[in-house]
Amino acid sequence: MIRDRLPSLLSFGLLTLLLVWFLPHTSGLRYGLVVLLLAGAVAVPGVRHTLRRLWYFPPVWGLILLSLWLLLQLFWAWYPLETLEELKGQWLKGGVILLTGAAVAAALQQRGAQGFPALRRLSEGLTLIMLLQLADYMRLWWTQGILPRDAVGLFGFKTELSYLANLLFAMCLAEGFSRLCQLRSVLPVSRLQLAISTLAAITLLVVAGARNGMIGMALLLISTAVLALFVLPPAIRQRVKLWPLLVILAVPLIGFLSWKLDPRWQRLAETLPYAVNSAAHPSWLDSERYPWPRLADGNLVEISAYERVAFLTEGLRLSWQYPEGIGFTRKAFSHAVEAKFGLPSRHAHSGMVEWLLAMGWLGFALWCAVLLWLIQRGFHLLLRRGSGLGLLLVCVVSGFASRMVIENITRDLTFEWFMLQLGILWICVLHEEQKTSF
Repeated sequence: MIRDRLPSLLSFGLLTLLLVWFLPHTSGLRYGLVVLLLAGAVAVPGVRHTLRRLWYFPPVWGLILLSLWLLLQLFWAWYPLETLEELKGQWLKGGVILLTGAAVAAALQQRGAQGFPALRRLSEGLTLIMLLQLADYMRLWWTQGILPRDAVGLFGFKTELSYLANLLFAMCLAEGFSRLCQLRSVLPVSRLQLAISTLAAITLLVVAGARNGMIGMALLLISTAVLALFVLPPAIRQRVKLWPLLVILAVPLIGFLSWKLDPRWQRLAETLPYAVNSAAHPSWLDSERYPWPRLADGNLVEISAYERVAFLTEGLRLSWQYPEGIGFTRKAFSHAVEAKFGLPSRHAHSGMVEWLLAMGWLGFALWCAVLLWLIQRGFHLLLRRGSGLGLLLVCVVSGFASRMVIENITRDLTFEWFMLQLGILWICVLHEEQKTSF
């Protein structure tokens, strides 16, 4: 019967969805798969009962309250029709995708399933994306002489790819940490597959020159090492031995490698004072009218870092002027800058700034409360119940929260991917807590 084969079909469908997620010109296929997966998952016995248990999950109520606040903002939104369209096209769609991730994870989490099947499919999909992207980089270099750091990848821009690489690295780190400390496993995969996935994520970050991705990887390593040295119970720390110290020693090596491969690092420190003082150096507003500042050696500032920090500085100032928010829209920063300076602007390169201006401080506080609860729950699973899933939850949620400060990942495909993974993790957390409560 088809119903008996549904879990296998859903597993294959989830892997297919992950592989086409960032491919160009596949939006119809992507969202069609989302609908099919959601419909198929809720048809599996027991899934609807599992989803009803999410009503007792505090983050769900946090997102509901946030949704009500975003609807309330329509009464004073600067552009009500635009806000309404964005709510339907971004926020509502993200909610449906979160529900899809939760439903598929619940359908695959059958009795007797080893580990978390949905997370395994997620790691397999991410590994394939990394390997295919590295092959595409090699093709572009071999046939056209285009270096990876200058190329638009098969699966998107460097921002998306570095985020995906950090996610895969976090999954591998959580699994490796679990095995080393003899905690409950996250991914039931072989050591070879785990090594391939880890190397693929690291290689892509290095080859693509993804500076923020390298920072994310270093922070993951340092925070995990600190956990092993100072936070975990003594019985577990004894099993770890010298591993955390080796990790801490390896991080400077990674930093040195990134410094040598990416010359932008060497101009970053001199650039920051110009960026923070954005009012006196308004090149971020119009580089033709206000030329780029020059460093002491006569060279231009590191433009990427200058723009990101200047946008962040000016965006925070604007958010204090509009604490109630201007309405949920991806153009919040651009609208606020144009209202103040009379000049159009690009997006802020910061999801935090965009959402602070769009949602207002109350809306953004609700979003932060959801993320903080999930991080707290992850620490509870790791430290109190000895589950590697807790470390993965902390890494995924804190990683997204930190990257949204310096990258605009709170919209479109990257945000939707995060919501899909969040839905999967929610079900895994429910399953793990139920399993360890006896």
